[in-house]
Amino acid sequence: MSPESPTRPGSTTWLCGGAALLAVGLFWLVRNALIDDAYITLSYARNLATHLHWGLIPTEPSNAATSPLNVLLLGGVTALLRLSGGIEPIWALGVVFVGSAVTLAWGWSRIAAALRLPLLVPALGVALALLNPLVLSSTGLEVLLIPAVLVGMLAAALQGHPIAFGVLSGLAVLTRLDLVVFVLPLALVSPGIRHRLAISAGTASAVSLPWFAWSWWHFGSAIPDTFAIKTVQRSFGPWTFANGPLDLLERYPLETVVAFVPALLGLVALLVWTGAGLLRRRTRWRQLLPAVALGAAGAIYYLVYARLGVPPYQWYYVPSLAALSTSLCVLLGTALRAGPVARRAVALPGLALVACLVAGNLVADVRGGVPWHVPVIFGVGLPPVTTPGLGGSWVSVSGLRR
Repeated sequence: MSPESPTRPGSTTWLCGGAALLAVGLFWLVRNALIDDAYITLSYARNLATHLHWGLIPTEPSNAATSPLNVLLLGGVTALLRLSGGIEPIWALGVVFVGSAVTLAWGWSRIAAALRLPLLVPALGVALALLNPLVLSSTGLEVLLIPAVLVGMLAAALQGHPIAFGVLSGLAVLTRLDLVVFVLPLALVSPGIRHRLAISAGTASAVSLPWFAWSWWHFGSAIPDTFAIKTVQRSFGPWTFANGPLDLLERYPLETVVAFVPALLGLVALLVWTGAGLLRRRTRWRQLLPAVALGAAGAIYYLVYARLGVPPYQWYYVPSLAALSTSLCVLLGTALRAGPVARRAVALPGLALVACLVAGNLVADVRGGVPWHVPVIFGVGLPPVTTPGLGGSWVSVSGLRR
């Protein structure tokens, strides 16, 4: 298929199948190199599956799981595996990991259908999200759920499906409450959602409010304790969320470049699109407002976290990276159909650069040997210290408090 041709029937199957195979291989790569915060989440999942207990240890309830949806999915799959004779949450993590990748690919296929993008564009978008070494180094947390729900919301916004957007918005705030930063801009700039906002809001409430009501009743707080913890932890020495990538760049240059450059290019693409849109008011440009809003919300998310001065935990960067890289791929893909000048001067060179970044991510993931024994990126501001972890694997001790 040429890069100028739109998606064809059957492309969704190929995209989702390819994402599933890639995810299986990536989980095999990282399964023995989970950080300690991942094991905290898996402990929650095990206690939920075996005792219907929400807590890190069986004897004490705790509201310190940042992502209720991640724990619920892991706990539910663990319970199913237990019924079939196995109870190890690590295998549940593999199922959720692959399932998140397939969901991400399905969302990208809907975006491609809505904007008539060639298969190359969603393939690059999926690869950027799955191969990112910063994301893989945080496997076990909600780092793949985040791009899956963001891409899904964008697809629903582009297609004007208020109920689907409401469901995904509810799942987004259950993934991380701070993802509400993305929900509001997407809803407001999408006519199909904005004109039926009550339907979307009601659906999102039906999905998310039962959890928040139960949390309020059971724990005395509707939001996880970690949202209060993050505001008092502040920096790791001189390193904050704002300047944390500079520390990563010094210690892990290749991994940091391939992880962050797509987001930086996405920011540039947003600025170029804004300038071009002001000069040429076309329906095609207005159609892309949801994709632009997603990327802009990613930039706002970064600025808000920087202003809060929260610690530079590596997984805190994932929402911004996912949103901006998604916007980059969408804008480059639509530039393919904007005319010969835009195609030759912007779209083709841009997509070639994205393909090079995908290859760079792959190199960064495997150059230290496979499978991993330690993550390729550790916490910001701390040395790469490791200690023997659960099940004989190695666990980073860089982030005990989430």
